[in-house]
Amino acid sequence: MKPEKRSLIMKAMEDIIKNKRYSEVTMESIAIAAGVGKGTIYRYFKDKEDLFFEFFLNGSEELAQEVNSINEKQMTFRDKFRYLISRLEMLFSERHIVMQVMNQQQILMNRKDEDSKNRFRQHRIRIINEIGNIIQSGFSDGSIESDLSSEQVACIIVDLIIGRMHRPEGVQPLELSQMINFVLKGLQNGTS
Repeated sequence: MKPEKRSLIMKAMEDIIKNKRYSEVTMESIAIAAGVGKGTIYRYFKDKEDLFFEFFLNGSEELAQEVNSINEKQMTFRDKFRYLISRLEMLFSERHIVMQVMNQQQILMNRKDEDSKNRFRQHRIRIINEIGNIIQSGFSDGSIESDLSSEQVACIIVDLIIGRMHRPEGVQPLELSQMINFVLKGLQNGTS
């Protein structure tokens, strides 16, 4: 199996879902968009749900790698944090449609096998740990303080970004700079 074909199939699925509802997406339409035979898709994915699930995990891995690379940059904590938030928002918004479809179809919740559930948990833990490493650097250099652990702060950050994308109609979106300042001020003052 060739990794580039797998990526080509996932990219085609991502492009199609931008214009169609989940129920309208077929493996055949994905195959045509990817320029592969329908049977080729089934070499890589059991079914449409599996394709969406793997796409999500692939995105999670990319996200964890991106956060890790931010942590390795030679920047002040504040600059790392601002860069982290902007990159997280961009990555989440790029995959917003697929994430929305997965939530609507409860694809993550419907996974019955323990292997899939464990893989999902491991990816989420890795992302939280990578973000937590950046937060910990702020604790270590005295830039921020909190009674919360770095992992708890990381969870809050991810929830804020996801919540920003899923706000109710009519609610003014929180500007990214407002969100960054809100979190930094709370961390600089310490929390109880």
